[in-house]
Amino acid sequence: MRKFVLSVILFLCFGSVFFCQTKNNIYVEALGNGLAYTINFEREIVQNINLRIGYGNILVRTVPIMLNYHYYFENGHSFMAGIGAVNVKWHDDFLSLLDDFRSDKWTTTLSFAYNVKMKTPGFNIRFAFTPFITSDEFIPYGGVSLGFAF
Repeated sequence: MRKFVLSVILFLCFGSVFFCQTKNNIYVEALGNGLAYTINFEREIVQNINLRIGYGNILVRTVPIMLNYHYYFENGHSFMAGIGAVNVKWHDDFLSLLDDFRSDKWTTTLSFAYNVKMKTPGFNIRFAFTPFITSDEFIPYGGVSLGFAF
């Protein structure tokens, strides 16, 4: 698991060698794909397609990895749709409210978000609907994030 996460981080950091233009976004997400909170790095790998990796470790350890498509509006805002997986492991001293998340496992997650001023460099805010899909359930969820795009 650690080697996989390290490989993804290295690809995100040094992938610009393979792509003409890149765009980065670092942000903190409350709730959302990381359940409680996550610190995330997102990089544009091709035009309008971003790869995201995050990490959170309060109440629950989560590692969301997502592939996102951004549709940019003329005002610099964007709509984002993404699919990915999140590794979830509840801390032993915290009881899970959702039985499907009790063990260390990967769960499918989606993201539909509205990004305010993400296209231009600078601060941005994102409001997202981030449902989880387990083997037998669709769990609606949401979150908000604040970050810096460069």
